[in-house]
Amino acid sequence: MKLIGFKKITGKIRLDTGLHIGGSADATQIGGVDNPVIRQPLDGKPYIPGSSLKGKMRSLLELELGKIENGGELHKYTEACANEPCPICYIFGAAATEGAPIGPGRLIVRDCLVHKDSEKDLERLRDERGLPYAEDKPEISINRITARPHLRNMERVPAGICFALDISYRVFDNNGDEGQRDKKLFKRVLHGLALIQQDTLGGSGSRGYGKVSFVDLRDENGNPITLPEVVMKCKNSE
Repeated sequence: MKLIGFKKITGKIRLDTGLHIGGSADATQIGGVDNPVIRQPLDGKPYIPGSSLKGKMRSLLELELGKIENGGELHKYTEACANEPCPICYIFGAAATEGAPIGPGRLIVRDCLVHKDSEKDLERLRDERGLPYAEDKPEISINRITARPHLRNMERVPAGICFALDISYRVFDNNGDEGQRDKKLFKRVLHGLALIQQDTLGGSGSRGYGKVSFVDLRDENGNPITLPEVVMKCKNSE
């Protein structure tokens, strides 16, 4: 097995609705935000961890391929995975203790920082509304028996903000195939991004958070990338 190159995906992650990927509050404050977003420690700006994006892609692909283990655990390598070849194991890797002869995981997803096109928008939000590069969204939960409301404050990165997407994919020569296997598996990465567009990113997706679009995508040569259309057939129930 020999590393012969990288395939790249760069572009923007555009927030179509507010995004919440949780961080931790430095201190509890009266009237403060209950659930802050994750931020860079040096400048306080929000970002999307590469682990969040990669993990969401993996979970959706596992669900689509029917590779969820009993009890909802992550898919684990078996001998059959080397022969399929299993997209999950090849793309995302297998634990060293599983003895998989398929080499390292191919996918590298870097932390997504605020795109330069959106920096001024976040700074204006800070200067005009006094908000720390995010919006404070109040939410109310109501007790179904007593009808007593409970107020909580959620912090979100507002809709319209863009983050810089930077993905690399290792291509290996497997027994003289000149990377053909990995190039075919790479299409699953594009499909995984398309699945995220249909689903959500971050928390509280069922309450309207985390709808995103991947825009201005380019490959390693600067050529535009179009994500595949996601088509899933649902059987009609009677």
